[in-house]
Amino acid sequence: MSKGKRMSHHVRLSAIIIGSLLLALSCGAPSDDGDVADVTYFETGEGMLPSWQDPDGDGFATELELQYATDPYNAASHPPDEDGDKIPDAEDSDIDGDGTINEEDAFPFDPAESLDTDGDGTGNVADEDDDGDGFADSVEIEAGTDPLNASDEPADIDGDKIPDAIDGDIDGDSIANDDDGWERMVRR
Repeated sequence: MSKGKRMSHHVRLSAIIIGSLLLALSCGAPSDDGDVADVTYFETGEGMLPSWQDPDGDGFATELELQYATDPYNAASHPPDEDGDKIPDAEDSDIDGDGTINEEDAFPFDPAESLDTDGDGTGNVADEDDDGDGFADSVEIEAGTDPLNASDEPADIDGDKIPDAIDGDIDGDSIANDDDGWERMVRR
């Protein structure tokens, strides 16, 4: 019986970690000829994939890139992914990554906006009058009414969109409240 050749196994391991996120894992394992073959694993929307399944290291598996007609050997060519979560937008339940699912997001491609209370096409973050009642949100807050409820408006006798509580001319007759006897009578 002849003695077999003793083969030592060497394994190398390295990783790229940012915070608690493992982005890439590289390891070497013995190949058939005893050399150490390098394999790199990349974090993708489908979990960790070896480099032969994501040769360009862009985080999208070759199979997925072929499905979306992008080049699996070019990291700049990958499926559309608005929020960079490595899930193609066509399959992503939250395209902009703002925490609001697309079906409930009035602006699924804008991570800064997700709600449009009055349906005017301007999201609540940018809209100065969220409920569309003609009173600015800041004015409604000052007057103690709900800026998200169009039926909850501040009192406004003259309809000038300045709440009576802060309107220097409640009845709109161009005479200041302090000089107008009518307002004094109403306030009693």
